[in-house]
Amino acid sequence: MSDSGGSSARASVTALVGVLAAVGLLLVMITWAATLSPGDVVVGGREPSYSKPSPTAVDNADSGVDAPDRDRPRHELLWLILTVTAFGLAGLVVLAVLLSGLRWLLTLNWRRRRERDPQEVAFDTLDPPALGDAVTRGAARQRTVLSEGSPRNAIVACWHLFEQQAATVGVHRASWETSSEFTLRVLDQLSADPAAVTELADLYRDARHSRHEITEQARQHARAALDRIFDSLATTTDSP
Repeated sequence: MSDSGGSSARASVTALVGVLAAVGLLLVMITWAATLSPGDVVVGGREPSYSKPSPTAVDNADSGVDAPDRDRPRHELLWLILTVTAFGLAGLVVLAVLLSGLRWLLTLNWRRRRERDPQEVAFDTLDPPALGDAVTRGAARQRTVLSEGSPRNAIVACWHLFEQQAATVGVHRASWETSSEFTLRVLDQLSADPAAVTELADLYRDARHSRHEITEQARQHARAALDRIFDSLATTTDSP
């Protein structure tokens, strides 16, 4: 598994542990709330004070209505709200844990399947005889292009002509292929001289990507490599 995959897994585990800790804390709060009776809930943060009965209290006692009894519905409502809120939060957290765990399992399963099943790569079907004819027909043009202009531009243009010649018979570069990869694949299919192909490919990369001067000597090496490539193609074409 890659470093990014390991970091993602560690982050998922850390988040899961944090959520489980929050669930545990909420469960403790719920248990504590369940042990409280409505009369244990104090409103306003002050302990109830008791004083000597006043005439009003005596009147209330005579009327059969106790003062604490009047506050009991409000205390019961507050206790109910706290309990329902705690249970609701706990339910949401548990749901989040389940969804996170499911997502983590699905991601892990997807990664394992991707590593187990290599991606199939589609290539154009190459017709070696037709492709070989198209490439060899362009030999004169490639030699001309290689002789014109600056050595850098000439080498790059010469290499790109291989791709253009392949396109004339319906063979195209895939979206994920570089010009070098495509041309190497074509020349390998034609059984071109591998040493000459490698030398010309190195000269192309140097001319295409470097900043230093490309000399006439590099052009001469490219011309020699190109001649060896076409010589090997002619040998392959003539063989039964």
